[in-house]
Amino acid sequence: MKTAQISIEFLILTGFLLTSFVIFFLVIQENLSDKISQRIDAEILEIAKTIRLEIELAYSSSDGYTRHFTIPKAIYSGEYRVNLTNEFVFVESIDKSHIVSLSVKNNTGQVIIGENTIKKENGIVKINQ
Repeated sequence: MKTAQISIEFLILTGFLLTSFVIFFLVIQENLSDKISQRIDAEILEIAKTIRLEIELAYSSSDGYTRHFTIPKAIYSGEYRVNLTNEFVFVESIDKSHIVSLSVKNNTGQVIIGENTIKKENGIVKINQ
């Protein structure tokens, strides 16, 4: 009788500990996932801000201004895309789960991942042209 009671108590204790460990690891995994997502969002926002700052700097400069700037080849999650229209810069992760859009001043050209050249000629800001 006493051995049966010890066996049942052991099974209950083992089940409780196993459940506790599973819950603990799920909480840790969720926390890590949130931190990774925040890091990717911050990197994408920083890239968009860099592009916007380069365009604003070119606009505030006089004609003949030329500058080279680099956009990182990859972010924490891997590859990403950059699209520049006349009024907005869009930066998104490949899986489109992280997207940032910032307004920019009117410009011509397209930003590429890697080395870029921005210049101002006749009052027009040109990127990689």
